[in-house]
Amino acid sequence: MIPGSTVLLGYCDLAAAGARLLHHVHALDASLEESTLVLLGLSVAVRTYADISLVIVRDVVPASIATAFAAALTDLLEGKKVVFLTAPSVPMSSAEEPFVFWTQYPMAALDLPSAQFQRIPLAKWTLNDAFLCACLHFFQVEALPLTVLLVRGYKYTGRSTDGTAEAITKLGSALPHVLKALGVSKAFEVDTKAASVMKMLTMDTTRPDNGILYN
Repeated sequence: MIPGSTVLLGYCDLAAAGARLLHHVHALDASLEESTLVLLGLSVAVRTYADISLVIVRDVVPASIATAFAAALTDLLEGKKVVFLTAPSVPMSSAEEPFVFWTQYPMAALDLPSAQFQRIPLAKWTLNDAFLCACLHFFQVEALPLTVLLVRGYKYTGRSTDGTAEAITKLGSALPHVLKALGVSKAFEVDTKAASVMKMLTMDTTRPDNGILYN
């Protein structure tokens, strides 16, 4: 089992935004405990501050094992509240791109500023991300309380001009608002600049073969 009652989950999405950001989120009033898990041969970092764990899937999850990996991860998250950060490729308009999109299962009213947040238009978008879709399926089957934060992702290349820094900045600025709305009292510092320049070597050598559609 993963420690704590609340989990912030990030992975190597298209922009590697969730994984990089959670390496640079720090609690201001709690000591850090770190560990590493290996699930189906993939590395998962766990950074725990008191009752909150930051779970980072550091390797790209191939579509061929996405379902099995998501199922194994779901078992470890039993009884947790999950905040899932993602920056996939989604067919949003240029007018929608500045926003952070969110949804919840079960749905509840969150006090989030409308100038920054919009609900994910589930009936409108199709998500082509095998791991994300498998997680959404299993988390709902197991009735995990889930909040999803989504921004548009661009393909990570390791270059400063690939557009992924913007995805990290948007998720990083949104996270404190969401944690406050969820009643998380612990204060966190989010270093989006450090996250943006972090290199993800697994993304340089491995590309996800995404083949599952979800809408």
